[in-house]
Amino acid sequence: MKRTQRHLVIIAAILLLASCASGPQVITLKPLQAGEARLTDIQMPEYVHEDLAYDVILAIDSAETPQIRRVCFRWLTEEISSYSPSLYCYAMNGTFGSGGPCSQWTSTPTPGSSPFCANTSDINTAVPGRVIVRIWPIDLKTSYNMLEGQVEYESNGELRLTNAVRTRVNVEK
Repeated sequence: MKRTQRHLVIIAAILLLASCASGPQVITLKPLQAGEARLTDIQMPEYVHEDLAYDVILAIDSAETPQIRRVCFRWLTEEISSYSPSLYCYAMNGTFGSGGPCSQWTSTPTPGSSPFCANTSDINTAVPGRVIVRIWPIDLKTSYNMLEGQVEYESNGELRLTNAVRTRVNVEK
């Protein structure tokens, strides 16, 4: 009896760990409209060096294979602050906006690179549900730590844009 209970506890623990395991994000998404395409993921090597070619893989969800016109990217800097506001700011119900006594703790987005788009010869749509794009990073800054991508496609005679997706990267010089 004790042996059976131990096995059940072990199986329950394994199932619990498996359900929490890191994997692709499962997002509840609204159904796609006719002709609509949506990006669900972006993958590329974690470490990036300037002037080397990289394949960026975009997962695209659509009812039919969209006619891709171009794929554009931009490098972003996401600053993560380890500082937190003093208790004084909270106690005095401080203003965190610009000019307020607590403004030094307000995070502001740092501008990234200008958008750059891939040539159509560097875009591969042969794998269903994937857009594979070859890029050659130039003018990288070591502060860039994210790559954002977006696809322009044609549907029913009009140009449309997908949502943007991001992935973390480490720029090495």
